[in-house]
Amino acid sequence: MSEADSRPLICKTFDTRSSTTITISGRIRLFAFSSVGTVTATKTLNFKNGDRSGDVILPINTQYNSGWGGYINLSRYSPSGILFPDGLFVDFFPGEITNASFFYQGGG
Repeated sequence: MSEADSRPLICKTFDTRSSTTITISGRIRLFAFSSVGTVTATKTLNFKNGDRSGDVILPINTQYNSGWGGYINLSRYSPSGILFPDGLFVDFFPGEITNASFFYQGGG
């Protein structure tokens, strides 16, 4: 998977109140990420390759949005996406992000 191809785009949504780690296995290409929650200060979400000990491929800074009363994020990436060769792993902040959606190709 060297670039975006004709495979279907998958949207997977997670309830991060019940689990604070997310893993999407297999080689994936991430095109967008969306999340909401109650983060009250700037924090960094580290999207890692494969597992907790993997390299950080994509750091995302969260921002509190007082107009909405919480944290709302939608990040879109280049037309070719961001490659996670060994899968994607993210640790979330307990109780601060309530759900997260990933738009990607590939996976296991």
